[in-house]
Amino acid sequence: MESRESMDIRRFDEQKDIEGLKACIVELQDYEKALDTRLPSGEEIIDRYYPEMIRRNNI
Repeated sequence: MESRESMDIRRFDEQKDIEGLKACIVELQDYEKALDTRLPSGEEIIDRYYPEMIRRNNI
């Protein structure tokens, strides 16, 4: 028998979510850099990428 946990999807709360979201972006970029060393690191892109992501998604 499968166990199913309930999940709630809530709106993005920048004050509560900013650090976790930035950490996820940095981790993803660093993973991609490991595959292609020509790419910049997560720390190198986060200050430019995060505001653009927020703007594009109307958050």
